[in-house]
Amino acid sequence: MESITNISLKRKIIDSSEDFQKYLSNDILGGETYNLFLEIMGDSHGYLLSGLIRDYFLMLHRSVRDLDFVFQISKLNLLKYKEFLKKKNISFNYNSFKGLKIKSSEFPDIDIWKLENTWGIKHQNLKPTVNSLIDSVFFNFSAIAFDLQGKKFIFNDHFINFLSTKYLDIVYPENPNIPLCLFNICYYTESLELDISENVKAWVKSNYTADLDFDQVQMKHLGKIQYTSNYINTFLKKIQDGK
Repeated sequence: MESITNISLKRKIIDSSEDFQKYLSNDILGGETYNLFLEIMGDSHGYLLSGLIRDYFLMLHRSVRDLDFVFQISKLNLLKYKEFLKKKNISFNYNSFKGLKIKSSEFPDIDIWKLENTWGIKHQNLKPTVNSLIDSVFFNFSAIAFDLQGKKFIFNDHFINFLSTKYLDIVYPENPNIPLCLFNICYYTESLELDISENVKAWVKSNYTADLDFDQVQMKHLGKIQYTSNYINTFLKKIQDGK
């Protein structure tokens, strides 16, 4: 039987959709960029899958480093994006999902790709739907997406349990970037003051080795060294040793 707390959290998420849409379009992206997404989507659907959503529900006002937009369309028309970006003198290149990686001083870094090219969906040979998307994320706090066209959140019980317990947990344990996942376990546990589930502990024990280069991981994904390698290794070794 579903708890009263979880029912209340579901209602809170649903009722927050309009406020979040205004926050995203006005405060984070700016109206022109947001409207471009809607124009290019047409009758299809675009989804935001980002730590911005997690921080919004945790009521954390942190700088937004990047945003991930996933499009459920038969053909992602990158030409319109490129024309807009060139007109605005915004730099871009291609990302690992055959989409675009956009950098600008006007808004956070943006990654855009087709839903069917998401690693977890392809790896499991799943039908490319938004539910497959949130079922194939690594962390439980990522198991939510915002439907740009429908102006609503789509989520599952993993996200509800995260909000309810503040435990860091794993949804889909397969991942092509083990060092980054290990770093993120340390980073999010410390920065968000989260507890760690037994699933996370077991995953660390199975995947952690002391020869990983966490400085390289941080420079590639953060552009800076947030924690020393010694700090990260000590953190992960304690988990591995069951302390």
